[in-house]
Amino acid sequence: MEVDSLKQSQRIVKNAVFGIASSVIGGVLYLATILIIARAVSVTEFGKYSFVLAFAIFVNNIADSGLPRMLIREISRDHEQLVPLVGAGASLIWVISGAMCLLVTIIVLFLHVGTDLKLSILGMSVATMATFHAAGYSAALRAFEDNELNYLGFVLHKALLLGLVFAMIKLHFGLLGFVAAHLVSNLLLWNFYHIVVTRLYARIPLLFDVSIWKSLLSAALPMGGGAMLRQLALQLDILVLTWMTNLTAVGLFSGPYRISMSLRVIPQTLSLPLFPLYSRTAHLSRARFTEAYQWSTKFFALISYPIAVFFLAWSRPILQLALGPKYLPAIPAMQLLGLGIIPFFLSTLFQYLFAALDQQKRFLASTVVASILRLLLLVALIPPLGFVDGTTRTARRQRQIDRRSLAAPCGRNCHGVGTFQRTRRYAYVATGCSSISVSGLYDCVTCA
Repeated sequence: MEVDSLKQSQRIVKNAVFGIASSVIGGVLYLATILIIARAVSVTEFGKYSFVLAFAIFVNNIADSGLPRMLIREISRDHEQLVPLVGAGASLIWVISGAMCLLVTIIVLFLHVGTDLKLSILGMSVATMATFHAAGYSAALRAFEDNELNYLGFVLHKALLLGLVFAMIKLHFGLLGFVAAHLVSNLLLWNFYHIVVTRLYARIPLLFDVSIWKSLLSAALPMGGGAMLRQLALQLDILVLTWMTNLTAVGLFSGPYRISMSLRVIPQTLSLPLFPLYSRTAHLSRARFTEAYQWSTKFFALISYPIAVFFLAWSRPILQLALGPKYLPAIPAMQLLGLGIIPFFLSTLFQYLFAALDQQKRFLASTVVASILRLLLLVALIPPLGFVDGTTRTARRQRQIDRRSLAAPCGRNCHGVGTFQRTRRYAYVATGCSSISVSGLYDCVTCA
């Protein structure tokens, strides 16, 4: 047992080191990609790019349905099931992605936008489906805790995307060029993971097994619905702003928003290696699970605080240096997004904690309530208000909702984190709402 614990500790340290390194390198590369695009095009054109990317990410979140997470959980519990699980998962991903591409094609036909924007939406949606396929194969690497190879693919993908975007700017291909850059880099990432899994573990043939499909979907859909809504919340601000305002406002908001969201790779990269550990300890030793939960949340809190303080204290220099003076009116948005980094880092863990505990339905219920509240706030506050002061009250209400939702598994009082400052102008209303909906899940200290 001591040897196993030592090996597990060594794996965690190894994955943490590679995870931190890849998060820093990949985050810098992705941030550089966003900044190059923002500086190379007008605010309106950057708004178009942000809308297309948000739409495609939303489509991918719907298609994902929590399937890669369930593959990680099931493979980590029984490594002998690798071939049938990944084979059936890959075939199911083909079915789902095909249906989503057809649905997007139908939706695009009815959108009242230009032809270039319609083609961009369709192309970017296909590109994100490629990442869905890649996630199916990378689930095997994560389940076996060979995360250094997963991180290598992540960094190479970001480096390739940066190079392709730079080439598209030099060639003056515009929005469609950016879409092509995403598509090519995502397809190569998919093939990279496929080749690595095939050579490292076993050849994975497509397996059309309805019983495995049903088992995976029944476990994945509640968690996938919650994860999809959580990711939708990160894109909802841009989608609603596009609908209710104009692309110039979207571009102004998207500048600081994309900078802050580029940091999401840090908690996402660091939390994934913990999922196999959560899955095993949740069913073998509740004491070890609680211990793993406590030190992981403390670690995530410690790394989020200095980043949030940096965003609050240096908002103007960041915008001035990264995006130029045309984005300086978005300083309050940058400050609010800095505050939102803390709950965002912490809440990233909860989708994996709930999945490990087989509490997917509770995660889904809490996320549904938070998403509805968020949408209502956006629709209600954006049109009439120039200066508003309701965000803090809404944050308190959000925390109350999550406490009620998680009261049964908590079994004791829970404590929230943080409040949010006053928002300014309609773009900043969306920023405040984006900080709110990720905060509630941290209210539960022990979700078991």
